[in-house]
Amino acid sequence: SSLEILLIVAAFAIAEPYSVYVNRGNHEDFGVCGVYTFAHELETKYPKSEENQCLHEVIEQIFAYLPIACVIDRNILIIHGGLSDKIRDLDHLANIQRGGYKSL
Repeated sequence: SSLEILLIVAAFAIAEPYSVYVNRGNHEDFGVCGVYTFAHELETKYPKSEENQCLHEVIEQIFAYLPIACVIDRNILIIHGGLSDKIRDLDHLANIQRGGYKSL
């Protein structure tokens, strides 16, 4: 189940921050995961209410702060899907404000 996997990956990333890399892909966008199963799973397990609204918002914020790409060992670029032709270089990519986009 997606929520449990998210929690396990988050726990690994917290426990071993230099060993676990998590990038933002298209499914970490509520515009996309709302169409697929994650948002449905979340709403089934924790229906939207005043008490559960915080959970939905926290997950949306976590997704918004995930990096779009990372470079490992100054040599390997890891990215989901591909780059826009508007990205000129890695500095341009690094300067994209994380957290500013809940949907890309």
